[in-house]
Amino acid sequence: MKNITTRLGRLEAYFAERAPAKAAYDGFLRESQRWEAASRAVARLLGWTTGQEPPRGHDEVVSFLQGELMGDFLDGFNPGRQADPAYQRIRIVVSWTPAAALRFFAAVPSANRITVAESLMAPSGAIAWAGELVRGMTRLSYRVPPNAPPAAAVALCDDFAAQPIDAGSCDVACIDCGFPRVPGADAGPCPCCGAAGVVPARPEGEAEYSWQAMARMELGIRIGRLARAVTITS
Repeated sequence: MKNITTRLGRLEAYFAERAPAKAAYDGFLRESQRWEAASRAVARLLGWTTGQEPPRGHDEVVSFLQGELMGDFLDGFNPGRQADPAYQRIRIVVSWTPAAALRFFAAVPSANRITVAESLMAPSGAIAWAGELVRGMTRLSYRVPPNAPPAAAVALCDDFAAQPIDAGSCDVACIDCGFPRVPGADAGPCPCCGAAGVVPARPEGEAEYSWQAMARMELGIRIGRLARAVTITS
């Protein structure tokens, strides 16, 4: 079964010859294990069990997670970035990606998960609508609550799948629970909690909505604990 760690293995020889960079790479490799745990948990949500061939959609999951992780790691070698407060905030946001992906796939009914997984990456390799929804969760632009009704998750995916392939970001979110609302949709009741109001999607670092504190807590749960929870209940 392909995984993030083996795909990154060819970098090890390069960093072994560069001592200062090697320390950073060792930390990165430890972090990649956490992302790998999330990748395997998503694979289980897609129907994979140990000893089987990976399910459809899993390569897209690995490619998406690997791209997000590698982009953050390589960006850290940019001179001056380590001391930049904005960069440190971005690193926190990126670190939430495994939890966001897990929570997103757990919210989607099992019959729809493979289709959604295959929509993480566009044919060109660009991030497609499902990947943008996960990214929006990491930025706290919106939230997919753990108790989101399956019908709400299906409707959300169907609406975004009908949009242009790179239009997975939301303009508005539910005022009460943070559930993403489709761009251009009317301000009818939230399909997740029933609240009537919406607010502009606002990323991490700007003025806080009440539901963002809950989203931050949900994304900060240890991956092992979260993986056990979502694969048992989903």
